[in-house]
Formats: sequence, structure tokens, C-alpha cells
Amino acid sequence: QAASVFVFIYLVGLLGERVRYDLRQTMFNHLQDLSLSYYSKTPVGWIMSRVTSDSDRVGNLVTWGILDTSWAVVNILTSLVFMFFIRWQLALIVFFIVPILAYVAIQFRRHILKEFREVRKTNSKIVGSYNENITGVRVIKALGREDGNRREFGELTGRMYRSSFRAAWLSALFLPTVQVISAFALSGIIGFGGSQAQAGVMTVGAIQAFVSYLMFMIWPIQDVARVFAELQHAIASAERYTVMHPGTKDA
Repeated sequence: QAASVFVFIYLVGLLGERVRYDLRQTMFNHLQDLSLSYYSKTPVGWIMSRVTSDSDRVGNLVTWGILDTSWAVVNILTSLVFMFFIRWQLALIVFFIVPILAYVAIQFRRHILKEFREVRKTNSKIVGSYNENITGVRVIKALGREDGNRREFGELTGRMYRSSFRAAWLSALFLPTVQVISAFALSGIIGFGGSQAQAGVMTVGAIQAFVSYLMFMIWPIQDVARVFAELQHAIASAERYTVMHPGTKDA
């Protein structure tokens, strides 16, 4: 098992690096075909941010993100099948939390994605400001612009800090929300199952099985919640990567 896990992690890591290589190679090749006017109006830091950090986010999404999500979905579906086989009335209680989780996920997605888009946008401006200040250091010192540039750079980093903090706060809040909803499902199973056991319709062992399956589902649900939060950051990066896709000439 240890050898299998090692090979598994090695292959996924290798796949992730190959995805990053393909993305960066594609963007680099496309940059060679763009006109000079594109480089006249586009900061170098803006381009560097997409080739490096944005492609890295997308690479993580299509490897570990898809893998973790597939594992979680299979476990959740398997648990639901066994629940319906044991007692479909109790399984419906668990099944009804899925639309609630979907609604909560949509609401969080809207706000988290908005903040991460601002983070990626500001990050590109920060990298561009780095490049401009380093390459133009002689002009800056000659004009005495050190304090002004420092103030402008501080505004950029402050904006990114605030957006990153809000995005991290929402991402951290998403997982406890999922846990609270799962706890309501657990209380429903114990309450309804207890009344069924008292009536002699259901055994205590069946209730224990339901509780075990639900607890078994909480970990995959948490994993999906974590990947979902990371997905919003990757989507923001992917949107900025597609701007440099070969499908558009000077976009």
C-alpha cells in the first residue's frame, strides 16, 4: 500500500508539472506571435503574472482538484446507495441536504470568485509595478519620485491585502457552514431513527449504520468544499490565462 501511494502521488505530481509546462509553453509561443503594439500597452509584470502564478493555479486544479473531487463524489454516492438500501426514509433526510448545500455553494461561489478576481487583477498590477520601478529606477531617482512611487505601491498592496483577506474569510466560512448543515442531517437521523427504533420498525444497529455512513460522508463533503473554495481562485486565474490563449491574436 505504501508503494502504491508513493507511485500514485508521483504520477499525479508528474501530471501536474506537465500541465504547467504545456500551459507556459503555449503562452510563450503565443507571445512570440503578438505584435509590438501589444507589448507597448501591456506591462511586463502583467504578462509574467499569467505565465507563472496563473498557470500554476490552473495546473493544481486539473490534477489534485479533479482527483480529490472524484474520490469524494464516489464515496458520497456509495454511502447514499447503502443508506437507501437500509432505510430509504432516513436516506431521504440525508438526500435533502444536497440542494441546501448546492444553494450555499452557489452563494459562496459568487462572493469568493469576485474577491479572487480582484486578487489576481491586483497581483498583476503589483508585479507590473515591481518591473516598472526596477527598470526605471534611474528616471525615478532623477525626478525624486521615490515617495510617490512608494505610496502608489502601498495602495496596490493594501488593495490586494483587503481582497485576499475577504476571500480567505469567505473560504474559511464555507467549510463550517457545510459542517453545520451536515450536523442538522445527523440530528434528523438520530431523532427519526430513534422513534422508528422505539416502534420496533428499525433496529439500533441500522441507526448506527446510518450515523457511520453520514460521518463517513462528512470528510468527502469537506474535501469537496475545500476544492470548491480553491476552484474559485483557479477560475479567476484561468479567466486571466484565456486572455492570452492562441485563439485571440492581440487580446
